[in-house]
Amino acid sequence: MGKIVSGVMTDVAVYLTSHYLLLPAHHGSGLPGCTTTDSLLYLTHKIKDAWRRKRVVTIIFLDIANAFPNAGETGPMFLYLIYNHLLVSIPKGPNQNGGAYVDDTFFMAIADTFEECDTILNGMLDKQEMWSRTHNSNAEVSKFQCLRLTQKTGLTRTDFKRPTGEIIKCVQVAKLLGVLLDENLQWHPQPTSAVKKATDLTLAISRLA
Repeated sequence: MGKIVSGVMTDVAVYLTSHYLLLPAHHGSGLPGCTTTDSLLYLTHKIKDAWRRKRVVTIIFLDIANAFPNAGETGPMFLYLIYNHLLVSIPKGPNQNGGAYVDDTFFMAIADTFEECDTILNGMLDKQEMWSRTHNSNAEVSKFQCLRLTQKTGLTRTDFKRPTGEIIKCVQVAKLLGVLLDENLQWHPQPTSAVKKATDLTLAISRLA
């Protein structure tokens, strides 16, 4: 009986949250009709829209050690959306964006240069640090990743620097929701990785024969 009541309460809470748009539009998971595909399509759309306007994009993929308590049987995924919705709401304005699917969170800046992107992102990361302190969730900046995307030629993709001196490494490929995103948005690393895993598995099975 307890499980039934808990499930009904969670369903009602999810319905009210969706119906009254209580969460950021780009905060997925746990809500009806929201999938990982939606988050990836949203991100891709924003990047390509920026490219069409001859602008560059820098994305910071966050790594936050969550101190969210065990939600038991009352819908842990949904409660986590409530817990971190202020974090996902940090990006605001025409040149700021971001999104999340459960605890996979990213901040994105769009500008004419990577330097302008960094200024925008440092402002968002300052707010993220405040959120982390008030929510007892330690952000492991050393595990953050920076992905710089552009169709302009001659631009250097440098590491991201925080005013505190911390460095966020600029990578050629980053993982979001299990999907590999490359700096040119060509998706080549994803099938390459899948083929490698399948090959390794096949070889491992053949050794058992």
